[in-house]
Amino acid sequence: MALRSLPKAGDANHAHVVQVAVGKDHALMLTDEGVLYSWGASNDFGQLGRPAANEAKMMEPSPIINGIKSEILVQIACGANHCLALSQRGMLFAWGSNKAGQLGIEGFSTTCPVEELIEKTPTPVKGFSGQDGSKFARSCSCGPESSACVSTAGEVYVWGAISYYAFGNGTQYNRGENCTVPVCIRGVPHEVCTREDSGPDQVALYRDTFATTIARKSVEEEMGSLITSLKTRSSQLLTVTRARRAEAEQRPSDDGVFALEELRQLNNDFISQKK
Repeated sequence: MALRSLPKAGDANHAHVVQVAVGKDHALMLTDEGVLYSWGASNDFGQLGRPAANEAKMMEPSPIINGIKSEILVQIACGANHCLALSQRGMLFAWGSNKAGQLGIEGFSTTCPVEELIEKTPTPVKGFSGQDGSKFARSCSCGPESSACVSTAGEVYVWGAISYYAFGNGTQYNRGENCTVPVCIRGVPHEVCTREDSGPDQVALYRDTFATTIARKSVEEEMGSLITSLKTRSSQLLTVTRARRAEAEQRPSDDGVFALEELRQLNNDFISQKK
């Protein structure tokens, strides 16, 4: 979705964008000061999180204030027609379409018409509202009609369409659990401890049927291994290249460059050394 105009600069210019999320007909933009902007071609489901009287107002990036004015936001996510926002305090806010219970808020009813299952302003997600006894989120994600988050305890919670599928079409829910409220995925590996950095750091949703987690530790280890491998490969290639050049200098050559056959042999030598 094209951005027709940038937010207007004022006395406090929020010029540094740190994250952008895109839905079906709308988009969000988060600045380094935790200010959230929205724009889009449609606000039929309240997905902009703010009033928009006409198309011009919808398409102009404008800040979302109601419901999150006192919060500093650190992460955002968009579904097809709904949004999630994570605050610095670990609170989760949701708005937009709640057709499949993807907002995770109170008041969902299967008897309500779809047009009434709409939340037009950011509303705290049940269990992550910042109230006494609530949990705290460290990251969040959206599928088309699904939502998920990772808590600071390293637990993965899902709600909406993916929750229904993840729990055997709803047959494996415990008492009091359903797809309209965050439910903890059982069996996700995480360290049995109370450290804030235990368990996965991120959860990503693919459509409404699959979720995967990413742990900071494993990513760092894999990146370290990859860098070591690349350094080793570079050193090996340099050694082989120097050897081939030395051989080439001892042979008569019209232009002093490798022939195609010599380059192929160089590659074969490298592969042999790697094995």
